[in-house]
Amino acid sequence: MNKKNLVMLFMVVCFTYSCVEPEEVVQNCDSTTQNCESSQSGDLTGEYFKCQGRVPGFASMCSGDNTGLSNDTQNKLVSMCTAQSKCEFTCNTDYEMNATGSSCIEIVTPVTTPPATDDDDGGHSVAVKNYLQINNTYSSLTGIPTDFKDQGKNVDIKATFDAIVMQLPSSSNPESLNGFNQIAQARLGFAYCDAYMNKNYNSQYASLTNSQIAQKLLDSFLDVDPVANTAHMDFKNEVLAILNNSDSLLSTNDKQRLSKMACGAILASAYVTLI
Repeated sequence: MNKKNLVMLFMVVCFTYSCVEPEEVVQNCDSTTQNCESSQSGDLTGEYFKCQGRVPGFASMCSGDNTGLSNDTQNKLVSMCTAQSKCEFTCNTDYEMNATGSSCIEIVTPVTTPPATDDDDGGHSVAVKNYLQINNTYSSLTGIPTDFKDQGKNVDIKATFDAIVMQLPSSSNPESLNGFNQIAQARLGFAYCDAYMNKNYNSQYASLTNSQIAQKLLDSFLDVDPVANTAHMDFKNEVLAILNNSDSLLSTNDKQRLSKMACGAILASAYVTLI
């Protein structure tokens, strides 16, 4: 194969794998050296240029914006397509530009929740006291300050509260209440009752029967009527079962200790922790 045929073969290969199909090839050959240069005639504007840069997420390019370019153009996010610019992108359906116009974010539709009513299954007629409300309620009912500390009796209300505050309820939604919340309520309630009984047991409870202790605790902490309300009577019987050590909560019938436990059960009950 002579040099001229080799050059022609090279040109055919180049044109075959080129991104742009040449419209016309003009060969300028030097008759002495047989060196040939190829050039293309015709308007190729827009065929060699492209959109460049980051492609915005959750967005689509405006129709025809990647054709007919006069130079390499950076991709850009716009609120709406224009005829004057190229390489424009707009956010997809259900998305919108963020405040800086740099990206597309999902459109969040506010959900309007109807007010809760007693008859509406989707609402709530009760609310859960949060950790501050529970602490203040226990303090108010027992008369024990929230920062009470008795080193001799190993009672420290503030230390107990600080240790379990993350386990106490933080939301008023009753659906958010869980077992950890209830255990923390009982633990804090017992700390208050420990201090309460240390202060009042000998003068107010020691001489009473278990039934009388149960009734006095209910009268001191709750607005209930076991005589007129069977649910209240059931609750009193549960408190009395603790005082009687019916479930063998303690190995010995330590009346003062059982009184503290009965007191703690009342404070941790829904009668106190719910609104």
